[in-house]
Amino acid sequence: MRHGSDTRRRPARPPSARVRADFSETYKRTGPPPSFSPDGAKVATAVDHRLVLRDAETLAVIFMQDCDSKIDKIEWSRDSDHVLCAMYRKGKVQCFRASDDAWRCAVDEGPAGIAFAKWSPCGTRVLCVTEFRLRLTVWSLIDATCVYIRAPKFADGRGLDFSPDGKFLAFVRRERCADSILVVDARDWTVASAFAVATEDLADARWSPDSTSIAVHDAPHANKGAMLYSPDGRLLGECEPDGDSKDPSNVKTNQAARVGVTR
Repeated sequence: MRHGSDTRRRPARPPSARVRADFSETYKRTGPPPSFSPDGAKVATAVDHRLVLRDAETLAVIFMQDCDSKIDKIEWSRDSDHVLCAMYRKGKVQCFRASDDAWRCAVDEGPAGIAFAKWSPCGTRVLCVTEFRLRLTVWSLIDATCVYIRAPKFADGRGLDFSPDGKFLAFVRRERCADSILVVDARDWTVASAFAVATEDLADARWSPDSTSIAVHDAPHANKGAMLYSPDGRLLGECEPDGDSKDPSNVKTNQAARVGVTR
């Protein structure tokens, strides 16, 4: 026996103390992955063009509706009652209400198409980015009105970030080969401020957890790191890549601000 070795055996767990895993039956789904409601009580799945809502505990079907085409995205609103179904190939979005089978709403951008769609924090509006990044359309589900914001830089969800308090939207615009940020008031969808950013190829913009500043970061090839702006466009601080590294996560903090950058 080697010095210091421990030959004692741990006692086996009694059968009642062993961990057991229970598995449900398998259910068919296609397209996007299943999505749990924010309150965790329901789970939404797509089967081709059909939306199926189940009780998260029993997996019993509690709601089912057919959409106009195959579903590409499912998203719950914050109230855990409304569900958005995006059909990008058809350029349509349909919304349903779990507590009311008769309630439904449809958004059709026509020839402009839809490349990305999401809920607003209030749950009464749907944001759609058109194909070729022509515009962002904010549709009201209450009165069917819409607001246009031209020239979004991205069509995949980047550059559209609501402040944690839900009051403002940080919108990344690309116009005349220059990047800028629009801060949009989410109460009336007017532009509260607009400012250029000192980036070479802006990759995204995010609000701080306290809704008081906006962090932007450049694409990795630009080798410029990250910057922190106030909502009115004042530069609060910046992080620069350390040495010759072009990895945006490898940065040092400027003394003007404390900015954390992660992958």
